[in-house]
Amino acid sequence: MPEKEPLNNDSKELASTEKKLPGANDEGQIDERLSYAAVKGIFFTPKSDNAGAFCIIYRGETGKVIFRELWAVRSNYRPSSNISDRWETFIKEMDKIGAYDRDSAEKLMPLIIESLSDNIKEYLFRNISEIETAKTEIRKTLENVFRYVVEVEIECELLGEERAERGGLLRNKEESADSPATTAVDDDSEALLDIVNIGGIPLMCQPVIDPIYGCPVSRIKTGDIVHVSIPESNDISKKIMDYVRFGGLEAAFPVTLVQSLESGKCVVVLKINEEIRGVLSLAQDVMLRTNVAPVKKDTPLDRLKQLFSDPVNCLIAWLFLSIVILLYLIMRII
Repeated sequence: MPEKEPLNNDSKELASTEKKLPGANDEGQIDERLSYAAVKGIFFTPKSDNAGAFCIIYRGETGKVIFRELWAVRSNYRPSSNISDRWETFIKEMDKIGAYDRDSAEKLMPLIIESLSDNIKEYLFRNISEIETAKTEIRKTLENVFRYVVEVEIECELLGEERAERGGLLRNKEESADSPATTAVDDDSEALLDIVNIGGIPLMCQPVIDPIYGCPVSRIKTGDIVHVSIPESNDISKKIMDYVRFGGLEAAFPVTLVQSLESGKCVVVLKINEEIRGVLSLAQDVMLRTNVAPVKKDTPLDRLKQLFSDPVNCLIAWLFLSIVILLYLIMRII
């Protein structure tokens, strides 16, 4: 069946205040295709240089945030982002509103999430078009920070498992909401978001696998150089890859952080430049192409080669062999 469109209009029938979850049937059973709510918003201070766009996605039944992103800029103009766009388009267009202000983004993202209490998130999920309460709380939070009047605009939409999976929000759409595996995935997602939202613009990368001479993720340390492939999905990644190609370089960057997740996987953060961080999320036994020398198993032949690579050892061996031959000849003559 085709996927339902987001319920983000003003229809009273779709935004009913009855205690009935969106997508529920007459028996009150929840339609799993509408399990998440996305809050898209922009803000700006007309009398100060603070503006930005943000997107928060959470599971409707639990209020658990599974995605969060905020692009802050130094400006007193309304950001050009269109909050009526689907969330996938909205987050891809964030970087077009201006130069990224890392300090503001790191400070504001947790505060905006905190302003959306569990009660507000539950009500918003049940009444997706009734945004005033959420909007007011976000505005109050930002005005407490900036000490200026803040203009805030938000829109919300519902999405389901299939769309969340296509957008990269879920690791495995076959897992049910109540299964332990899904809990581990949610924990991984939250931990990953905590990591990528710290220290610069996050840029998801793909690993370059080297099954023969590569280094396993479990051995990667801070300072190691890791080779990656960067999908050219936005302006930032395109500019980085253009720079790499024009300079005849390789997409290889130093590791700044290695952190294990609850599922046993590992997140590797790379320093692309002062403002941009590359992020890898992968299993610990994956063999990455790095500058780390591969670990070899010493065989008797390897040890013998290493022994005779020293000129002194070669001289001693030659003298010993000469003495043995000389003794053998003397014994034959006698």
